[in-house]
Amino acid sequence: MLQTNNILDTQLLARLSDLVVRVLGLNFPPSRWPELSRGIQEAAEELGFTDAGEYAHALLSSPLTTKETDALAAHLTVAETYFFRDEGSFDALANLIIPSIANAMSGKGKGCFRIWCAACCTGEEPYSIAILLREMIPNLNDWDLTLLATDINPCALRAAEAGIFGKWSFRNTPDRLKNKYFRPAPDGRYQVIPEIKRLVRFAKLNLAEEGYPSPANNTTAMDLILCRNVLIYFEASQARGVVERLYRAQADGGWLLVSPAELPYVSTSPYAMVNRPGAILCHKTREAHAAIVSHTLCDKADVRTMPMPSEPLNLTVDLGVLVQSLADQGDLPGALAHCDEWLMTNKLDAPAHYLRAIILQEQGSIEEASRSLRRALYLDPHLVLAHFALSHISRSRGLIAEAEKHLGTARCLAARIPASELLPQSGGVTAGRLSEMISLMTDLKMAA
Repeated sequence: MLQTNNILDTQLLARLSDLVVRVLGLNFPPSRWPELSRGIQEAAEELGFTDAGEYAHALLSSPLTTKETDALAAHLTVAETYFFRDEGSFDALANLIIPSIANAMSGKGKGCFRIWCAACCTGEEPYSIAILLREMIPNLNDWDLTLLATDINPCALRAAEAGIFGKWSFRNTPDRLKNKYFRPAPDGRYQVIPEIKRLVRFAKLNLAEEGYPSPANNTTAMDLILCRNVLIYFEASQARGVVERLYRAQADGGWLLVSPAELPYVSTSPYAMVNRPGAILCHKTREAHAAIVSHTLCDKADVRTMPMPSEPLNLTVDLGVLVQSLADQGDLPGALAHCDEWLMTNKLDAPAHYLRAIILQEQGSIEEASRSLRRALYLDPHLVLAHFALSHISRSRGLIAEAEKHLGTARCLAARIPASELLPQSGGVTAGRLSEMISLMTDLKMAA
């Protein structure tokens, strides 16, 4: 048990505050040091320390392990949320954003709608979105819907996956929706019905890191991103970095929702601001998008027009940069065309086959994506991301044994790579981060 007289001095709290900003992006100025101290003491007790000062010095003396990062996230992030939180935001969704996206999809066959709740906490927000979509779109089962919900807190993610909530989570929920989409559970709680639960996919993601947007974690070409009441807890430069990455993660015409208190962090971004009562809507307009595309392609070098250097050029790396840029901007057909053009004369390029598979997967061409991944692994059996992607596809097709085989291979291969090393064609994911993702998937599966 933690000693009751454990008080962290101001010098130690200042260093811990800097550490938390670097690792989690969370801002703890001196006015919030009592809160930081409590969180550190709770994390210390969870990890078996009897002295918070000893734990603090351990945190500061060496790189954090995944277990240490998870403990900090669990005790320093705010876990306060409820269904249909902030009436203004849901009014904007129901009366502006969802209708505009649905109308844009009309006449194009099967509708496609990609949504990301970027800090989902215990799941009330993404389940609220799923319920709203079910209420508004009668033929939702015919849509190609992605509803991704991420958070840094593994404890919150486990609660979200369980989908069981107490009465306090329903304080803004109409009885009609509560009775329709939830069933009674033990201890006076309620569980979301399977029809809604299966619409949402949960995953661990740290918004302070550089690993998004990326096809590897499905954070590209989003039509709608919700990042509400999150940026207010970030250090200012970190918050602006998050907004910049979220912008790149959106399709042209996409929407970002933040809370009114977060306006300072988005007002200087390329988004067009749309003010609604109780909500700040950020719109990625075509005009702003065109300027960003031009700037991005000039910065990242198009392999078709760049001059030949004096040293040999790794064309696969440059192809990956171009394809990633196009995919980030929502131009999946263009990205696929570049891959196919390259593979016409470079059929033995395993990473290019992997890139092609990820684009096909995003487009819903699962069978063809699977074939491209198998070609990539035939050419390079050690391509860790191809094993990881094929495990996802195999599981979605009910091939559980095959999925476990590829996930196990990905785990072993990732463990052999230095944790800080960036994986090629991953959009900034390190080997260590991939190992964390695999471990979390295993933990969530065991907890289910």
